[in-house]
Amino acid sequence: MRPVRAASAWQRWANLRLLTDLPAAVDRLQLRGGASRVDLGPCPVAYVAEPELARAVLDTRVDGIAERGRFYRDVARVIGHTSLVTAEGDLHHRLRRAVAPAFRPDAIAAYAPTMVERARALGATWPEGGEVAVDREMARLALDIAARSLFGADLGDELEDFSTVLRSGTRIFYREALPTRLAEALWSSRWSPANRRLAASRVRIDALVKRLVADRRREVPDGAPRTNLLDALLACRDPAGRPLEDDEIRDQVVTFLFAGHETTAQALTWALVLLSCHPDAGERLVAEVHATSGRRPPGPAELPGLRWTRAVVRETLRLYPPAWFLSREASAATSLAGCPVPAGAMVTVSPLGMHRDPAHWDRPEAFDPGRWLGPEEPGAAYLPFGHGRRNCIGSSFALAELPLVLAALLGDWRIEVHRPELVTARPSVTLRPAGRVSATVRRRR
Repeated sequence: MRPVRAASAWQRWANLRLLTDLPAAVDRLQLRGGASRVDLGPCPVAYVAEPELARAVLDTRVDGIAERGRFYRDVARVIGHTSLVTAEGDLHHRLRRAVAPAFRPDAIAAYAPTMVERARALGATWPEGGEVAVDREMARLALDIAARSLFGADLGDELEDFSTVLRSGTRIFYREALPTRLAEALWSSRWSPANRRLAASRVRIDALVKRLVADRRREVPDGAPRTNLLDALLACRDPAGRPLEDDEIRDQVVTFLFAGHETTAQALTWALVLLSCHPDAGERLVAEVHATSGRRPPGPAELPGLRWTRAVVRETLRLYPPAWFLSREASAATSLAGCPVPAGAMVTVSPLGMHRDPAHWDRPEAFDPGRWLGPEEPGAAYLPFGHGRRNCIGSSFALAELPLVLAALLGDWRIEVHRPELVTARPSVTLRPAGRVSATVRRRR
């Protein structure tokens, strides 16, 4: 299809209406194929629909495409400028090498008992036949697992407080659609209530992380075995033998507490919604869990046998990828599939759009875990964790945690989401349900 070129001034402002229903807008852009311009007001934006080109853009293998961009500069205001997510170049390489040992297969296997134990502990707090807020419960659980597994910390009563802190940062990313100067003025304004909430949140986060680091340094002396991500950060040295700065450690802790719980919580919530919409798929999952581990808690040894459970996870991530929107920035004027892209333009890729594109998937809107049981691997149009050098380093953690948690919860409980067919998506930094997701929970006999 002939690419859509730069829009008229009127069309650029009219495009702002796309922000009212982003999933529908992404679907329409995806159907254009190739690459196209969808400028939003004064902000030049290019959308890449072609999977191989999208992967090249994400891996910055296209001339004129930078590693990061305005979106990540704004993310840095919330999680820190030296975060693995926001860092570039040599710093990013050094940080990625520092955290890599915490995501090796042996490390993931060591975290598995904690994942299962915390899921069952959460279930033990549920009222038989009562009602729970699934989205809130999954957020608490995912944050608890991330804190205990990656940082050896029991946040206890601070779990809800930390969730509130993170939400205060995600609510102000609407500024991405504003002109750069106006957005900068809003970010720097001392009169903005959102800025004041964010500043207060940062103070509480800093105090929490400072305590976590101090406790770990006291508990694990130099030379002792390192068992988690925080240990790896404390042990990291650059080529000159210098350790990470306290601010660098702080930024990684915040990043992984956020990324390790927000995306996982949304994936778990969507999986439970989908299984409530398709009870036969849910019963098949439960039968597999009981056949694999009986009434024992599932562990890493059972993961290979949980083929249907893992297929449910992969299909959930296809239909509702938590990281539904990825972006880069044009560092110089360039062209993508014949579409001119000016310097400074945001270059976007949407796994949500790609995962539902009929050009790449049979019955793309259908929930069909069976599509993942064949011998073929997914093609280039499957990007639940990004791609290339900047892909999610915690993907192996998530792909162990999600099936183990589902197996632990659904092996013990019937979780019946209320009116699951009416749950709709609200795109924010992640793809989350538009409202509260309530369910009735009953213990299996």
